[in-house]
Amino acid sequence: AGIFDAMNKGVALAGGAHIVILNADDYFAPRAVERAVSAIVTEHSGVVFTDFVFVVDDIGLECPVPATLRLTRGMTLCHPGMFVSKETYEKHGLYELGCAYSSDFDFALRLFLARVKFTRVAEPLVYFVSGGAAERNLCRASIEAMAIIRKQAGLPSGLPYAAMFTKRAALRGMNWCI
Repeated sequence: AGIFDAMNKGVALAGGAHIVILNADDYFAPRAVERAVSAIVTEHSGVVFTDFVFVVDDIGLECPVPATLRLTRGMTLCHPGMFVSKETYEKHGLYELGCAYSSDFDFALRLFLARVKFTRVAEPLVYFVSGGAAERNLCRASIEAMAIIRKQAGLPSGLPYAAMFTKRAALRGMNWCI
């Protein structure tokens, strides 16, 4: 029943204390899991998140991106770089199936607003390859994310996210909004 339903099923089946969901085209940097586990053991966080490298294969671009917790502006984390404790999933729930493109953002924002402890590993441990469902449906994903910001954060509008969407659309061409 979709990407997030599959993620929920995977989380339900996972037997470990921490879970990371890696997309089909994405991959870890060498020693990534070791570095994340070290942060998990040291910090006892509900979520350990890492910086990432955004990869656009067709033009050979690899761009390091520092992850931040400015989640009221949109998805500033990379979900394949989020190591989430099983306990956090059990306490705060899974991915919202009503979101087609931004349920990972809804999940991260929900955890952040619930004051779950987040710990950043300030080095890119995952390579996030472009071309996913949200990117292929950027306009719809952005509208969905703005609705999440309004709902979860109680903000009157998703203006910071709308500004970010406008910048992305201008850089990529408005054909992304069809």
